[in-house]
Amino acid sequence: MKDIKVKKIIYYVVLFLIILLLLFLAIKQCLNTSLWFDELFSIIFVTRHQPFINIFRIFTSYEVYNLPLYSIFLFFSYRIFNYTKFSLLIPGMIFSIIGIIFLLKLICSYFGKKVAILISILIVCSSFFITNVFWEIRCYGLLFMLSSIFVYSYIQRFKDESVKNTIILGIIGTLLAFTHWFGGILILFYFLTDAYLFLRKRISIKCFLSYLMIALFFIPWIILIILYRIVDISTFWLAIPKLINILTSTSYLFGFGNNYDIAFNNLYFSIFFILAIVLIFIFDKKKISDKFNISYHIVFIFLGILFSIYLYSCYINTNVSLFNCRYFIVILPHGYFILASLFYKIFNCKKYLNYILITIIIIPFIYLLLTNEKAFINWDINYDKLADFLIHDNDISNHNCVVVNNTNFIDSGFIEFYFENRNIPIPNQHVNYIAQDELLEYDIVYYIYDRSHGYNNIDYDIQSFLKSNYHLINFDLEQCIYKYVK
Repeated sequence: MKDIKVKKIIYYVVLFLIILLLLFLAIKQCLNTSLWFDELFSIIFVTRHQPFINIFRIFTSYEVYNLPLYSIFLFFSYRIFNYTKFSLLIPGMIFSIIGIIFLLKLICSYFGKKVAILISILIVCSSFFITNVFWEIRCYGLLFMLSSIFVYSYIQRFKDESVKNTIILGIIGTLLAFTHWFGGILILFYFLTDAYLFLRKRISIKCFLSYLMIALFFIPWIILIILYRIVDISTFWLAIPKLINILTSTSYLFGFGNNYDIAFNNLYFSIFFILAIVLIFIFDKKKISDKFNISYHIVFIFLGILFSIYLYSCYINTNVSLFNCRYFIVILPHGYFILASLFYKIFNCKKYLNYILITIIIIPFIYLLLTNEKAFINWDINYDKLADFLIHDNDISNHNCVVVNNTNFIDSGFIEFYFENRNIPIPNQHVNYIAQDELLEYDIVYYIYDRSHGYNNIDYDIQSFLKSNYHLINFDLEQCIYKYVK
């Protein structure tokens, strides 16, 4: 009994140290990384110039694709920590850590502490997890957490169909639905699974109380959106996926696909992951009861969502793709469960085979992940440097100066975050577009364009006009920012 307690303490200490390592790596790799446009845009939802109730008005009356739950948390943390970058990042970090804890609790209960430790190491080594889940001012940390808790709560409800467990699952599902649209898709697949189990007389009708709760809260929100705003999803920017994107996106989701040899990385991980799924269907005996095999269910959810979104994007609505790797964070806990199942089988096979499999599968797997080039990149413009460029020039507060750009960052939280929150005078005039004849009203013009969008005709025309009527006196090619004076 004493040895069991000691092992338990060691396990929790190791997990605590791994989470500290995750925090250290994120700070080390990301501290000097600029916010990107979508993160700055998140500030619009929680701007300090609006009351709390205005969040709901924004999400119901404007063409906004997001859902409101994450912004509610962000609204309060943004004010508690005094409008800093840390205040924006802290909710995502907390949500991610809670999600990891619930995921590891689930994995530990099925596959043991050794496998749980290995999965936690894989999460820490994943550049995707750090940059897109943990260190991100968007809803994905919350999405990961609620997905992990939803899986855990679902299994608890299956083990004990009490009213308490059913209501807990309904509450978590409701929060998940209000976090991201893919959360709703995940819930739909669980509903379909429960419908199948009910028809096979493996669960009772009261299990559907969870879905009734979710519908009662979420359907009125859908009605509000339909009544008060018009969203044109035909303008959604995602490209139509190819079949290979299912493999490459899965690989990237777990932190692969950024190495110098991307093709080999994707191939290796794809074979590895497919092997895990095959072994689950051949050898898996991890059942909650004779009525239900959780591993089968997890695989169905994971593959079902991947392929349904692929089929929708390619064949059902070819004008609008929904295939985005970040959206699949909702099934990331399921993917780690599938990997855990494979590790469990490797660790528990015959001794000589155990060593062989660890050598040819697990060691190369961890090596590739550890040597993966971290995907810590600036998606568009380095807004930190752009702000510094403008701040260090006193001309921006001149009434004869205008800041013009085609990046639309003026509509984001750029001015609030970099100027107002630091008590720095904001540019006197800052616009996304201005007619050429109106430019002549100003003696000083800052022109900024986004390299990631290409150098289009509008940029060419405006810069040609500026060169003809102004003198270029300062520029930053990296940030694509130019200063002209008459």
